[in-house]
Amino acid sequence: MTSFFVTGTDTDAGKTHVSRALLLAAREEGLTCAGYKPIESGCPRANAPGHDAIALSLAAGTAPLTTYTFVPPIAPHIAASRAHVEIKIAHIRETAQGLNRDTEFFLVEGAGGFLVPLSRTSSIADLATALAFPVLLVVANRLGAINHALLSIEAARHRSLKIAAIILSEVESGAGAGLENHETIEQFGQVPVFDLPHCNTPTQMAKAATPILQTILAANSSQP
Repeated sequence: MTSFFVTGTDTDAGKTHVSRALLLAAREEGLTCAGYKPIESGCPRANAPGHDAIALSLAAGTAPLTTYTFVPPIAPHIAASRAHVEIKIAHIRETAQGLNRDTEFFLVEGAGGFLVPLSRTSSIADLATALAFPVLLVVANRLGAINHALLSIEAARHRSLKIAAIILSEVESGAGAGLENHETIEQFGQVPVFDLPHCNTPTQMAKAATPILQTILAANSSQP
């Protein structure tokens, strides 16, 4: 089995787009897979899967996998506080371990950016540390991507997390043209960088993500 934690430099950086594409590519490769969205705000109803969890489930061919869902489209720690809910990292870790047992390719997708709080004392970074999966950092390929990526890389390395790859997500067609984000982030971040273009269909997504999938699986195949 091979597992990754998908995080981003910001809200709407393209985490779910990247996760969906990788899960679709994994299924095309014949792998059993699952995508877990443990925390999601902006959900249609309380205690029901949100749009991201449903998107991952459709890509992986599973039921929606989620734990903490909130209706207001606000930061998780604020949504949880207003709902009188405590987001427990240990519970998410245990759930992820259970879900991971029967899969060959497993993704856990975070919420917002890498340092978004989950409570007064914890953040997405703490969740990533608890899971200890290699990190896939999703960066929106637009102006500002370089600084956002390098700051997030530094924050992850400060916690001794392995960054498996940076994935530049084309959230807007042509937004990254001429900015040299790929080359600069790869040079200064000293980490593999991949580009995932804007895609309109699941078939396009799977095809675009297959080289990324194959590379990260080959580089992280020693996971227990």
